Amino acid sequence: MNSGEDLALNLRQRNLLVAVKVLLLVSAPFWLWALFFAGNYEFGTSLLFVPILWLFNISAIQHITKSHPALRRVMLLGFTMKMASTGGYMAFQYVYYRNGMDATTYYNIGKQWATYYSTHGSYPIVGHLWGTSFLNLLSGVLVNILGPSFPTISALFAAASFWGMYFFYDAFRSAFPNGRKEFCALLLFFLPSCQFWTAALGKDALMMLSIGMASYGFTEVMATRIARGTVFLVPAMTLGFFTRPHIAGMVAIAMLFPYTFALGKKGVAAAAARVLGIPVMAAGVVYLVRNATKLLNVDSATGGLERIEKLGAATTYGGSSFGQGQSTAVRLLLSPFLMFRPFPWEIPNLLGVIATAEALVLLYFLWQNRQELVGMLVSWRYHAFFTYAVTFGVLYSVVFSLALSNFGLLIRQRTQYTPFLVILAAASLSAARIRRSV
Repeated sequence: MNSGEDLALNLRQRNLLVAVKVLLLVSAPFWLWALFFAGNYEFGTSLLFVPILWLFNISAIQHITKSHPALRRVMLLGFTMKMASTGGYMAFQYVYYRNGMDATTYYNIGKQWATYYSTHGSYPIVGHLWGTSFLNLLSGVLVNILGPSFPTISALFAAASFWGMYFFYDAFRSAFPNGRKEFCALLLFFLPSCQFWTAALGKDALMMLSIGMASYGFTEVMATRIARGTVFLVPAMTLGFFTRPHIAGMVAIAMLFPYTFALGKKGVAAAAARVLGIPVMAAGVVYLVRNATKLLNVDSATGGLERIEKLGAATTYGGSSFGQGQSTAVRLLLSPFLMFRPFPWEIPNLLGVIATAEALVLLYFLWQNRQELVGMLVSWRYHAFFTYAVTFGVLYSVVFSLALSNFGLLIRQRTQYTPFLVILAAASLSAARIRRSV
């Protein structure tokens, strides 16, 4: 898909890649052990399937970057880091948490559903088929196809999230052809949070693929390549709605906003977009805010702000809690800062230290790029992807501010928006821009 210029890595950036390669090689015994042997699960078939999966992805990377050797180098290292992150995540859930995370729950239920299918010829689906039920079903199907190989299934989900990051990069390249491509590629493929939290069986990996692919499809649609954009948008949004329908709804509203108000659109289709788009967006926003409890797998379709406040209190537990006793008004006022929390004085644990450091680095890069961002904000109707990214960020921050009171949940959940922060930090519209290194 990528037909633009190759990355022009400077010496500092090439040295960074060398450092990443050395780190991966030195740590290989640990993350390879963790990937295959960290827990009490079947690993025999994974010794065959994981290398096959690895070779397939390497071949795909080589194919799409055949005229972009520098990008190929970045992506190959990024994919290796993703597999290393999968190993780290396996150790995290089996050694540190002693088999107590969502990924292991999906896997164990998937094995039960696979056994049920072999006996009854169907899966024991009760109620709706989205959210957790969808992950249970997908896990059961994969167990039936690949066997009860947790490392293989985890690596498959990690690979899906990796390609989500590639779609984000391609969307950036299309939306900002004069942007800082080297900076964007390095952060997208090597940012610790996006690598680690999406490297396992779970919703985070699927949403990375869904939102990344949808973002690329959106750039194609806005570039009047409607058919090509639809090819990516339809499966991406379908996957998103089955995985996390509330997040998919935010993405849809965020896309509809610039599509409705973008300048330069004429004709019946443009008029219809404006007439229908405004009430649809308004209804969608009201629905998301009133049903923000679904962010934490609460399936009630009723509630409102009172219910949201109760949920916020319900997630205020443990050493990672925050916002105790805060009113809805205060939470809304603090929502613009949600993506950069925990603040240094709020750090709850080692993971909080890493998350805070990463957030501060991103905030610094965004501040560096403030002139470009202010310029796009002033003329937002001309910059569809910028408007889409900001609209999604506003919706995301408001709803999560109302629904979450735990940094552990926040650090993992915000990976769904972190790629947009990277893109905004790297965005540039000037053809005469001065390259800045990472």
